[in-house]
Amino acid sequence: MKKIIAICAAILMVTSVFAQVPEKMSYQAVIRDNLNALVMNSAVGMRISILQGSANGTAVYVETQNPTSNANGLVSVEIGGGTVVSGNFSSINWANGPYFIKTETDPTGGNSYAITGTSQLLSVPYALYAKTAGSSIPGPQGDQGPQGPAGNDGAQGPAGPAGADGAQGPQGDQGPAGNDGADGAQGPAGPQGPAGADGAQGPAGNDGAQGPQGPAGNDGAQGPQGPAGNDGAQGPQGPAGANGADGAQGPQGPAGPTGDTGATGPQGATGPEGPQGIQGPAGPTGATGPQGATGAQGPAGPQGSTGLTGATGATGPQGPIGLTGDTGPQGPAGNQQLSVSPTGDTLYLQNGGFVIIPGISAANTPAQLATLSTAAVSSITGTTAISGGNISNGGGATITARGIVWNTSQNPTLASNLGSTNDGSGTGSFTSNLSNITANTTYYVRAYATNSVGTAYGNQVSFTTTNGGIITNPGAGVTFNGYTYTSIVLGNGQEWMAENLRTTSYANGDPIPNITNNTQWSNLTTGAWSHYNNNSQYENPYGKLYNWYTVADTRNVCPTGWHVPSDAEWSTFINYLDPNANGGNNTNTAGGKMKSTGTQYWLSPNTGATNESGFSGLPGGTRNSGGTFGGIGYYGLWWSSTESSANGAWDRNLGYDSGDGDRSNASKRSGFSVRCLRD
Repeated sequence: MKKIIAICAAILMVTSVFAQVPEKMSYQAVIRDNLNALVMNSAVGMRISILQGSANGTAVYVETQNPTSNANGLVSVEIGGGTVVSGNFSSINWANGPYFIKTETDPTGGNSYAITGTSQLLSVPYALYAKTAGSSIPGPQGDQGPQGPAGNDGAQGPAGPAGADGAQGPQGDQGPAGNDGADGAQGPAGPQGPAGADGAQGPAGNDGAQGPQGPAGNDGAQGPQGPAGNDGAQGPQGPAGANGADGAQGPQGPAGPTGDTGATGPQGATGPEGPQGIQGPAGPTGATGPQGATGAQGPAGPQGSTGLTGATGATGPQGPIGLTGDTGPQGPAGNQQLSVSPTGDTLYLQNGGFVIIPGISAANTPAQLATLSTAAVSSITGTTAISGGNISNGGGATITARGIVWNTSQNPTLASNLGSTNDGSGTGSFTSNLSNITANTTYYVRAYATNSVGTAYGNQVSFTTTNGGIITNPGAGVTFNGYTYTSIVLGNGQEWMAENLRTTSYANGDPIPNITNNTQWSNLTTGAWSHYNNNSQYENPYGKLYNWYTVADTRNVCPTGWHVPSDAEWSTFINYLDPNANGGNNTNTAGGKMKSTGTQYWLSPNTGATNESGFSGLPGGTRNSGGTFGGIGYYGLWWSSTESSANGAWDRNLGYDSGDGDRSNASKRSGFSVRCLRD
């Protein structure tokens, strides 16, 4: 695609001058694809050059690397640690600057480096220079230089280190009490005291306080059963059991106030200068100048030669034989009935005799100019038309050339015209095509025929070209897999679908897989489709997005009798809308004639949109080769069936900010819209 957008931000990081100097520089870049979407978790091809003297200076060192971007589209490399193409990184004399870094990138991971950026090293890598520098004692400070112009905003630098923790906030309110812990285990029973002697029965005393429960003793051996004694006094209460486990932690109190914000990290290095903006659309065509005055009437042509003598009429019927009269006197000799042979110069007499007279036969009649007429002009557009002629008499000589001539003044000839054709030889009818004529202009046309005598011209006819050159009529359309597509028929004979394809199966009925997983999509070499953002709400009106392997499948993603247009067929369409477009390689106005109008689907300003062709192009966006989506509202992209390389294919694309119909190529794993063309 011609509109490739890339943002690369470089950060040069050097070690302390007191440490051993590594022969490398760290470099980081954010990689974006052709729709300004991050290229995430993908291999990227890079070629890095150190240029001396200027942005176009001598490359003193060149290397290649193949890093893999992270989830933020960031790649990190060490310049001096890649595959060396030329030069020696460690021998660069950084004092002989200025030096520039030139990066060339292939977001698909190969070596087709399509994205280029060059930026000056504004600060010589300190540690590398220090290795060969002289005294480390700084010289006196020089005068401050003038303020340089503001550079372009660099890419966002990496996040600075986290700031110090803020002061401890005040303690939150006491949470509610936790639930009671489980009861502690029962302490062991105390040993059985010996039975006391029966005392005298005293008066009942007051109940004493209950003593603690003693620990239970081990069971003694079973003694012999003694006589039952009197009940002894109750032993003291055993000690209380241990405390139960702590209850569960109560809920946390409210958070204390936020601590002070940590200090901001250092500013990232300035990124390289972005690529130059695209060419603005061409200004409108100036108004057509007034019609020039009609030229004076040309002199009359020469008198045509006399036509051939008509054939002798047939002899009348023999009258009846009269009565024989008397023989009269001998009269004078009567006139003879004569005839001439077609060839051989023979004069035949009525009495059966003949006389040879050189030059008398029809074969010796002199040749003449041909006789012909000019056909009416038809199929008139702004740049083409059809006419021709009919040669009814070759003039007795072979017709060696025939055709038409035309001009904006009357009575055009082969010597004075704005265009002519040569449509073969011989007599009879012929057809001629007028081309490279101007819209809204009156032309005069005559047929011509050339023989050995000269060139003769037919009658003059005139016509006026149309004012736009684009003829579009509704087509018959087609129903495919339950959906009816509208179509348009152009003046060049092509019939195009006027809607994006939305089928889920090939023409033979085989299903096309719907792949939503990004990793699976990025590894495909077979056909697949998806909705934009894997969301079916985009089906109407944008249709589906298909990878190129679907387009190339012999089962045909289009209806029977239709096909995905080739790169050449796209060029025919684009050139019909703008003859100067060169198939979409040149700046042109064809894109505006292909885009739907307004800003319901296209973002403003939808530059140049007229939809004169009826193609009704929509900005359905894309799914890139890594599986991510982007560009809806900004771009519409349509596949051709023609490869551009082993990994790429040609497409046509339209943008919200341009009237161009552009030709570009993209990875076969990309997901684009599809239009079908009738066979």
